[in-house]
Amino acid sequence: MRYAAPAGLRSVVEALVADAPQLAVELGHEVAGITVSDRDVAVDGVDVAAAAVCMPAPQAARLSVDVPAAAVTWEPVIAVTCVYDRRRWVELDGVFVNDDPVLTWIADDGSRRGDGAPVLVAHVNPVLAARHLDDAEAVVPLAVATLQRVLGIDAYPDWVESHRWTYAKPLTGSDEPFWLHGSVLLGMAGDAWSGGPRVEAAWLSGHRLGSALAEALSTTG
Repeated sequence: MRYAAPAGLRSVVEALVADAPQLAVELGHEVAGITVSDRDVAVDGVDVAAAAVCMPAPQAARLSVDVPAAAVTWEPVIAVTCVYDRRRWVELDGVFVNDDPVLTWIADDGSRRGDGAPVLVAHVNPVLAARHLDDAEAVVPLAVATLQRVLGIDAYPDWVESHRWTYAKPLTGSDEPFWLHGSVLLGMAGDAWSGGPRVEAAWLSGHRLGSALAEALSTTG
């Protein structure tokens, strides 16, 4: 059984929020900083009842000095998206490319979205990706050539884009389900918790943190 979000992962959150009309949700707000003082937590200088930081620790540390700097090594990935004029490969959801110096994974994005679009997304080997994080476009020719070889595609894609993903995968994960500040409702969750790294670990971590914050808020009124 495989699950997909045809409109992107953000649509999952938007659907959940739609089922809770009592919530006031602001989308597209870029947070600059989170601070803790006494028993209060503030986001961009505005006091809030609780804050959940669900991102890799190196990124969270840029927002707040009050979150733990977990000693986790992260594998980078460069994702290369290839758009073709038509589907030129056999039916598939995704392919693991084992023991290859260029690619580790190829996904049929049209299958993921459910619209059958002729789009493939290839993940570059973390060792190669680490060498090109400052110039992600440099890996495109190698990535496309390897994708063509693995799937037996002769044509070059009509459109190609590379996306740097510096903190793609934690190599280890804390056995704790999440992190919660000792004096305020500031928490962290993600796939570096709940014994990760797995997609399931990320979901469980966020779900458990959310439940803990909700319980604490209901207790404090």
